[in-house]
Formats: sequence, structure tokens, C-alpha cells
Amino acid sequence: MEQLTEEEKIDEAMNLFSNTDFYDVNCNNERCRMQGLDISKLKMMNGLEFEVMTPVDPNVYVIKRQDRDRNSGVKLNSVYYILNEQITKSVYESPSVFSLIDSKIRRSLFLLNKGFQEASKVANHPLKLGQQWWWQLEEDEEKEKEKEKEKEKEKEEQKEQDEENDKKKESNSVVNTPNSLLETSGALENEQKDLNFKKSKTKTRKIDQDVDNLLGSIMFNLEYETRQKKQLQQNQEN
Repeated sequence: MEQLTEEEKIDEAMNLFSNTDFYDVNCNNERCRMQGLDISKLKMMNGLEFEVMTPVDPNVYVIKRQDRDRNSGVKLNSVYYILNEQITKSVYESPSVFSLIDSKIRRSLFLLNKGFQEASKVANHPLKLGQQWWWQLEEDEEKEKEKEKEKEKEKEEQKEQDEENDKKKESNSVVNTPNSLLETSGALENEQKDLNFKKSKTKTRKIDQDVDNLLGSIMFNLEYETRQKKQLQQNQEN
């Protein structure tokens, strides 16, 4: 676009603007283009028109949207601008003076309000000493926050350590369970042996008692028979 003449640049900027949503197809520029009239005829017409200003800066093209009336003159509605480096990309609508002033005032009020809020945090009003400003408050708050963070880290580390200890205890209990099972099984076997031994003892005692009883009855019968025989012999002799 820098190799074109000034009129060609203005025409190219207008062609670019006509492809945007800001352009109105019912404007006088469109009528002149459809009828093949020269653009200078716009000054003789009434209604909406777009005018490309002569560029003061070669990198900026300004387009005005205005209503023309041959009796009352021209009324400006809005302004658009095109950057020479971005002429193939975007067209921007220029903000109004009111919106610029409003934005600046709102920004300055926001910063003032924020400044007063920060100042109120460090203000102190003792009755004896009067008004004071304690600018060390932010540093103290930061130190307290750092201390709280350190405490939280210590708590988390302690918690992790406790969890690891619990896991180790669980693993040790799992490892020791076979030994405990073996010990319990051995104790049960020993108890079973003791029971079997006691049962065998009781059985042998009963057998011994039965044998003693048999022997006693046999001896009693033998003695009884010998006595009967002796009495018979005595009776026969008499």
C-alpha cells in the first residue's frame, strides 16, 4: 500500500471499510458507486455518507461516518480508523471523547479507592499519641502467612510420616502372622498330646483296677473252694 498514490490509498481503505459490519449499504457512497458517479458528488447529496480523511500519519487512515444536509451542514456520528500495517486484517471504531474521559476517571477513582483502603489498614489513632501510620503491617502479615504455611507443611509432613509408620506396622503384622500361626498350631498339638496321654493313663488305671478285681475274685473263689474241701474231708473222717 505504500507504493500507491494518496488517492489510490484512500480508495483502497474505503474498499476495505465497505467489507466490514460498520459499513451501511444505504449510504450515499454506495449509491455513487452503483451509478458510477464521482465521489466528489457526495457534497451535493443529502443523507448518510462515509468520508476518508487525508492521512496525516502514513500508518493511520481515519474514516468518518456523518449525516450531510445542504441546509444545516454535516453532523458527525462516529469515527473509525485503519492501521496501515493491518489494513488487510481489521478496522477499529474509535472511542468517543466522553467514553475516554469516563474510562480515565473510573480508572483513577479505582486506584484512589484502592489506595485509601491500603492506607486505612495501617492507620492507628491512639488518644495519647494521635494519628499514626504503621507501614510495617504488610510485612508482618506476610511473615504471619509464611509461618502459617510452614505450620501447614509440618502438619502435612507429620501426617505423611504417621501414615508411613502405620503402613510399616501393618506390613510387620502381616509378616509375623505365619509365625504366630505356627506357634498356635504347635501349642494345640502339645495340648492334644497331653489329652491323649491323660486318656491313656485313665485307661490303664481302669484296666489295672479290672485286673485287680478279677484276681481278687479268683483268690476268693480258690480260698472258698479249699475251705469247702477241708470241711468235706473232716466230715468224712468223722
